Amino acid sequence: MKKVISIFLLYLCPTLSHSQTTVPPLTLPAIPTSISEIKNLPTSNSSAPASSGSTTTNATTNQNSSTTNNTQINPSPLPNPSVPTTPSVTAPEAGINAPKYSEFQSACRTHDYDQVQYLPDSLKEKRIQFLQDKIKKESESAKLKIRLLKEYVDQKKLKEAEQLLKEIRPLKISKSDSQYAEALYDFGKGDKKVPRDLLNKILENDPNNVDALKLLAEVYKADNNYFEYTSIYYDLSKITKENYDEQLCEALTLDAHYADAEKFCTRGASEKKNPLFSIYLGIAARETQNFKEAQRQFTNSINIKETEMGYLCSGELYALQRKNTEAIDAFKKAIELSGQSTRAQLALAWVYFDDKNRTQALEAFKKACSTNKKVATEMRKAVKFLIEEKSDMVKAYVSQSEACLAN
Repeated sequence: MKKVISIFLLYLCPTLSHSQTTVPPLTLPAIPTSISEIKNLPTSNSSAPASSGSTTTNATTNQNSSTTNNTQINPSPLPNPSVPTTPSVTAPEAGINAPKYSEFQSACRTHDYDQVQYLPDSLKEKRIQFLQDKIKKESESAKLKIRLLKEYVDQKKLKEAEQLLKEIRPLKISKSDSQYAEALYDFGKGDKKVPRDLLNKILENDPNNVDALKLLAEVYKADNNYFEYTSIYYDLSKITKENYDEQLCEALTLDAHYADAEKFCTRGASEKKNPLFSIYLGIAARETQNFKEAQRQFTNSINIKETEMGYLCSGELYALQRKNTEAIDAFKKAIELSGQSTRAQLALAWVYFDDKNRTQALEAFKKACSTNKKVATEMRKAVKFLIEEKSDMVKAYVSQSEACLAN
């Protein structure tokens, strides 16, 4: 049984010249995150607040590429709460990490299923229609078209994004805006080098370009380069005077700078508005093996707002402690909140498997396969155990694994 638990923990590793420089840069308008928030979108150009002395790093990116797939087993933030100004904290030095909890590779690290692409289809359609209606009223508004391009990219509608990009290219916009649109589309396709180079070119001439900085941060994050990601958000806090506690809390935690992260996470969690702060406090506690505090923080996050990630993290911790009944309940809640959560469905499958409930485990594996065929790799691991046990379920698991790859 100890071997099964080890495999359950291993599942958490993801195997799973058309422009004119005389035109001022665009500041992209925000878009509502829920139907109730769909109101008036700003239409007037606004320049980003400037701050003297702000610098942007163009350091060579971390060569460790991100582990992504079409539907990630393990990959935008929730709205920032209104909190005090970011405290003065020195950014951690590159390459210096605290000891990590390395006994397993957790799926409870990023809030993947809060991303735009996982919103209900009806809401995604409303978001697009909302922007399209605004564009009809202001057909020459380049910033709205670039905002729609970003929405297509966020929703993984790359065909629509490509078509819109073709419409944007002939527009009389600044070189930096043209480069930003190209970088946005290339990043949506999964490229990281081209967007990074384009964005750094923008920032050479305009180091305070907020949209370019934010997109560059996401490129670094996709490469698991949390040092550069964090550095950019320190810069952004100086440029915009806005609050980026959520981004810093997350990135510093994932980069194992727990003491620095705690300052941002604790302050955000104290407002009891955004569940992610408590989740990352829980992750920090878990990775230092303080399971009791970790579970308390995960429970706090669920009390603030039920999220797929909150229940996934809680369930994972229960499973680590062999509290399988509680783990199953938590994973089921995660799936209820996000039916596309491959990681929660896969976690549920392994807990059932550990309980020797192989029929329900197979059904959970099957459902996980429907969102990501790479789950077949996990099923093959299960087959090895079944063969060792001389189980009569071997044939069923092999058959389902093959069907998973075929779909």
